Amino acid sequence: MQDPMCMLIGTGVTVDDACMEEFNKIKLKHQYRYILYKIEGHKKIVVDEIGEKEKTYADFFSSITSKKEGEKDSPRYAVVDINYTTADGRPQEKLVFINYCPAGAAVKDKMVHSGSMKTLTTKLTGVAKVLQADGPEEIDEETVIKQCR
Repeated sequence: MQDPMCMLIGTGVTVDDACMEEFNKIKLKHQYRYILYKIEGHKKIVVDEIGEKEKTYADFFSSITSKKEGEKDSPRYAVVDINYTTADGRPQEKLVFINYCPAGAAVKDKMVHSGSMKTLTTKLTGVAKVLQADGPEEIDEETVIKQCR
């Protein structure tokens, strides 16, 4: 369930050009497994981390849900290249955008993060699915694959 604080709009946050450059590499060349984005200084969306193609969903999950010692949960955006098998046995690959806004994040961070999502998603054309989550249980691999099917 999405936290109400993660649903506000209009922040004036901009998107760094590198976000689009890296997105095009995952979209057109399938060069990466995932890209994590964060809002830097409540002003600009920047690339936070890139997971190379040999990384797994478990690596992505660990990266997006982890926090450094002494830090609160941090909202992140992500684009993940999901590979799965359809019910009829066909291999499938989809780019999924995840808006991860954990319940434990600071209120101001939640507000800025959620209000800035549209700024990023309008630039990321070619994403097959957009998911929103306020906890790790909503983005475990099995749950995300179910959403893709």
